[in-house]
Amino acid sequence: MLAKMEPTRSALRVAAVASALVAATALVPAQAAQAIGNNRDVSRSCGVNHVASGRYSNMTAWAQTTRVSGNCSGTLGAGLRASDGYTWPRVNGTRDSAYTERTDSAGFGSGMHWGCLDCNVTYS
Repeated sequence: MLAKMEPTRSALRVAAVASALVAATALVPAQAAQAIGNNRDVSRSCGVNHVASGRYSNMTAWAQTTRVSGNCSGTLGAGLRASDGYTWPRVNGTRDSAYTERTDSAGFGSGMHWGCLDCNVTYS
């Protein structure tokens, strides 16, 4: 005669927790690392800049780079990249701030920020 195998309560609990974790992970949307609105302070070798971007509508967006601290020489820069990959030319501002605003039928994917003319671009 074969004995009927029943799962233990602890095995059922482990299976329930594992199922819940998988379901919860699937429901949490992935966060874009570099998308419009990813506003933050960025440390550079010569100081700290605040990078910010946002949308006025689906087709109009803005980007701003602002000096927080430091002694970066030259001007700050701001730009926008459209959702289709088109990159608008960089706008050079002052030592303290740079701002740009654009309208594009493709919509926008990210703001672009430079802490100086030779600095690498940061996306927001």
